[in-house]
Amino acid sequence: MRGNRIGDVFSDPIAEVLTRALTDSLIDVLIDPLTDVRCVDPIERMRRARARVLGIISLTRRVRVA
Repeated sequence: MRGNRIGDVFSDPIAEVLTRALTDSLIDVLIDPLTDVRCVDPIERMRRARARVLGIISLTRRVRVA
């Protein structure tokens, strides 16, 4: 990315694809573990949701470094 403005993100095609994919799936990633009927404990549901979000952030950082 050339600059630090929000519009500059979309001048990088890889960043654009990642941003759009993350935006489209973020709600699903958060809602799936929170509504998992197999897991009765609400604290465990929150842990699963947090783990998914942290996994996405980690993946994004690795792609940006590469």
